[in-house]
Amino acid sequence: MRYGPIMVVGAAIGAVVGIIAALLFPVQPDADYELGQAAGLAAVIGAVVGLMLGAVLALVLGLVAKRNRGAALAVQVDVQ
Repeated sequence: MRYGPIMVVGAAIGAVVGIIAALLFPVQPDADYELGQAAGLAAVIGAVVGLMLGAVLALVLGLVAKRNRGAALAVQVDVQ
């Protein structure tokens, strides 16, 4: 199973969720940071969390897929 794409999608979703979460909370006028800086930091943190959750999801899906694989027997028959 390929884990990379699932992890990248998890990171992208986490970054988007982080940006949305940062935009929901207003920045105080006397703060030392701007909204863009807060959104960027939240995007990085969200991407890291999403990457970790994507990795866990990929491992779980890999284990489920491996468990569902069964043994098969192929018999070759010559047809004349």
